[in-house]
Amino acid sequence: ISVVIPTLNEEAFIGDCLRSIRAQGVPCEIIFVDGGSTDRTVEIARVYADKVVVLKRRGVGLARDYGARMAVGDIIVSADGDCVYAHGWLKALTEPFNRPDVVAVGGSFKPRKPSPLANQFAGSLNFFASNFKLFAGSNMAFRKDVFIKVGGYRKLLKGEDWDLSLRLASVGKLVYEPSAVCYVDVPVNRKAEMASQPLAVGMLMTGHTFLAGMATGFLGTELITTFVQEPSPIHHSQIGLAGLTAV
Repeated sequence: ISVVIPTLNEEAFIGDCLRSIRAQGVPCEIIFVDGGSTDRTVEIARVYADKVVVLKRRGVGLARDYGARMAVGDIIVSADGDCVYAHGWLKALTEPFNRPDVVAVGGSFKPRKPSPLANQFAGSLNFFASNFKLFAGSNMAFRKDVFIKVGGYRKLLKGEDWDLSLRLASVGKLVYEPSAVCYVDVPVNRKAEMASQPLAVGMLMTGHTFLAGMATGFLGTELITTFVQEPSPIHHSQIGLAGLTAV
């Protein structure tokens, strides 16, 4: 098993993340791929990781792809530096691979600091993972040979995890495993996205179609960039915040 972690300026989180992975009790290779952090992220990672790589170019998809291709494990686990992983997570996430037809597994999410919007964000990740097998890159695993077969991560600005999930599903079975729990940090921009969802419904009900369009823009761009190889550089959180500001 090889665990790949892309990072950029995660000094506040990376120690907790790596310690939680080392405490799993499951032998694994930890590959740390940094996009050019200017804080102590890389310094902290060297204490726990087996391989530390600093790329000249930034991009979460690029980092995930680089780490997965250099991994020695047959099973690649994709994690994120701002997450903490529950005890038993790695065992639960990788056990389904005992079945030869399973090519990828996705885990579940809980917020590190619960709040209504943070809970909603984690719930949305669980909804898409359980119902549509669209797995988040912070808590998924896949067979390396199948990953190579489908072409690895594409050069997307975002949505690289959902895009990979769709291509993996075309060649084998995907399994959602809720007992593989990831505690995820939910920053302000993600909370704004969650707030914009009920806002959009309210704007539509009151006839404010323009504001409703802006408020739901984050979801549209997330879905579009999952399927389009050359996405717009405008991030969905920026569109969601624009809608909130307009209101």
